[in-house]
Amino acid sequence: MSFEVRIRKHVEGGGRRFELDVAFTTDARRTVIHGPSGAGKSLTLLAIAGLLKPDEGSIRVDGQPVFDSASGIDVPARERRLGFLFQDYALFPQLTVRQNIAFALKRGWLNPSRHEGGEAVDRWIQAFELERVAQQRPHQLSGG
Repeated sequence: MSFEVRIRKHVEGGGRRFELDVAFTTDARRTVIHGPSGAGKSLTLLAIAGLLKPDEGSIRVDGQPVFDSASGIDVPARERRLGFLFQDYALFPQLTVRQNIAFALKRGWLNPSRHEGGEAVDRWIQAFELERVAQQRPHQLSGG
C-alpha cells in the first residue's frame, strides 16, 4: 500500500495553537511516524484515516485521492478501508478482546457477546499475538 500525504491543519484550543504541516510519500510495507509528544503524529494518522479534515492539501492511498482540498474530495472514513488503532482504547468494555474483534469484523449492529467468531477472528488474534489476552476485557489489559 502506498501513501502520499501533503497536508496542513491549524488547531487551536485551551489557549494553545498548533500548525500541522506534514508531507511524506511511502510505499513501504510498514511506515513509522515518530517524534516528540505534541509533534502531530496522532493528528496525521487521524487525517489519513478520515477522522480529521485537513485545512488544505491532499492524501492519496495507492494513487487514489481520499482527500484533496483543491478538488473538493473528502472520502468518508468508512469508505477509505483503512484501519486505525487508537492510543486510547476504543473498545466495548463489556466484551472480551475476542468479542471486540468479532464485532469489528461483522457488519451491522449484531452484538457478538454470545459469539466467539470463527477463522477470521482467530487469524487476527494470531496476527497480533493476542492469544494470551483473548479472553480478557479492556480494563484488564496493559497499556503497552
